[in-house]
Amino acid sequence: MPPSRTAERTATAPTTNRMRLVAVLAALTVLTRLPSFFRTPWNPDEGFLATQARQLAHGGVLYDTVVDRKPPLVPWLYRGAFALFGDDSLWPLRVAAVLAVLAGAVLAASIAARRWGERAAWTAGICYVFLTVGLSPEDTQAATFEVFMLPWTVAAIWCAERSRWLCAGLAVAGAVLSKQTGGAVLLPVFALLWQARAGWGAALRVAAGAALPVVSTALAYQPGRFLYWIATGSGSYLSADGAGLKPVLRALAGLGLLTLAALPLVVALVQVIRRRTSPGRPGDTGDLGGAGGSGLAGDHGGTGGSGLAGALGGTGGVGFPGDFGAISDLRHRSSLDHHSDPSLHDGRGHHDGRGHHDGPDHHSDLSCHSAPGHLAAPGRPGGTRASGAPGPHPPLSGTADLWLWLAVSLGAATVGFQFFGHYFLQLVPPLALLGAAALHELTARAATAALTATALLACGFVGWGFTAGRTELDHAHRLADTVRSYTDRGDRVLLWGMHPEGYWLSRRMPASRYLTAGFLTNFSGGRGEARVGERYAMDGAWPRFERELRLRPPELIVDDSRGKRYGIQRVPTLRRHLHRHYEKVATIDGSEFYLRTGPRTGAAASRPTPAAR
Repeated sequence: MPPSRTAERTATAPTTNRMRLVAVLAALTVLTRLPSFFRTPWNPDEGFLATQARQLAHGGVLYDTVVDRKPPLVPWLYRGAFALFGDDSLWPLRVAAVLAVLAGAVLAASIAARRWGERAAWTAGICYVFLTVGLSPEDTQAATFEVFMLPWTVAAIWCAERSRWLCAGLAVAGAVLSKQTGGAVLLPVFALLWQARAGWGAALRVAAGAALPVVSTALAYQPGRFLYWIATGSGSYLSADGAGLKPVLRALAGLGLLTLAALPLVVALVQVIRRRTSPGRPGDTGDLGGAGGSGLAGDHGGTGGSGLAGALGGTGGVGFPGDFGAISDLRHRSSLDHHSDPSLHDGRGHHDGRGHHDGPDHHSDLSCHSAPGHLAAPGRPGGTRASGAPGPHPPLSGTADLWLWLAVSLGAATVGFQFFGHYFLQLVPPLALLGAAALHELTARAATAALTATALLACGFVGWGFTAGRTELDHAHRLADTVRSYTDRGDRVLLWGMHPEGYWLSRRMPASRYLTAGFLTNFSGGRGEARVGERYAMDGAWPRFERELRLRPPELIVDDSRGKRYGIQRVPTLRRHLHRHYEKVATIDGSEFYLRTGPRTGAAASRPTPAAR
């Protein structure tokens, strides 16, 4: 008997809804990242990566003649983009950043769908996109390490909750090879493994997946050298001694901005947690206090507007949201369910667990269904009975792994006590998912209001991106123009400062492997001028640097310190070299230019030495 039209529509609904969600997330991602295409570069990290990519293209060797304290994945991403599209523009990396944010948002939506249903999927994906611009534009619009690390961390959780342990480990490795702090996601992955009672075999698969790519990379670059640059060689850099309150103020500023961007979600979380700790108190069915409905506008009555739907199981009670101990038994039982991803055409049912299994998923990842024995009480999505007594799934049950993920991400952002704003992007995925869980507990009206407020805040951050000051960028362009005027394309130059984008903008190769003065003086914009000087340099850096100056003397040296403590006049070794072999020829915006004396080549050979001005 031929299938009915209704059956055909039901069969195609999950795919249609998934495609619609992906299309909306793609549009939102492009819109929120539009400012990134109107300014180049956004911050020194982009300039550093672009310069590294050119060095690699000219035969440089990473962690030898091309150095940084970061893992190799993002530098090689820049190198690949430049090889395909040329090295004059960063637009290919801007597009790659859009795709990275979109990938993370889709994976977050899939996680939310599996736990709480279709509406939560939309909420999580949209919040993820909005929160990725919830910091200073130079931290969010740049195509740098955190942007490319985040999708790996979300993929690790996505794989872990599906019992794809080897893939989860590989995703952790991808995060670590993008930025070291990405390894923090390993803890929530192991938490999910413990909840699933997957055993030592699964733990070994996770460990192998996480370790093998990192170990292979270390072997490719020589283990000692690799370990030195990404871990052991940064002792002084990771110290906050003498920095005073500056790191604390920077941390408060970064957290404050992200909290502002997520303020509606934070308020919802607080309200839901208060309701959890005070079950049945008066007024718990209001817009911000009731058992609530869907994460987005829509009907929330009947059995359709499930609460957390036992994403991690558990019988709840008062205490930390998603207590691991309370959920472990139910989590183990729910692992026997192998039909966890049905169609999402009605978006009404909910899920009794994450249905872990070793085989492939056969259903939609952006969908949910009602499982026997775990239906919400009629008229009270989230498992709250009409009488006010708590149902089988109290608010925020099954979110312990997300709270752990948020906590370890915050801890990772504190490593080194630098507190650059982009460090806090690591909090975005768990925060977006927890926000989706909270909004899922609210009425449709309250959830819609919260999501609308989050969208308006995101618009404000995007507007900030279009109007952000260009003082440093304009200075970098003037510096690059001046460098070009004194040198030829084949000349090497030394930019003594913290803005390596000058190399890329001027199209001149650096005379040293050390692209910033920070390697040689320990200066950091995140910590200020504490512990700055030659004696705080990385071990062995100055002998190598002096050898580079002798073997490949730069045609031009630019002191771009502009009065900061790492200036050349406060660095005896470089000051002596400068006085012996160079003469000052110009001062631009406080940056001093020194041209090499003696035999010259290229553009300098045909130009008389100008008077200093």
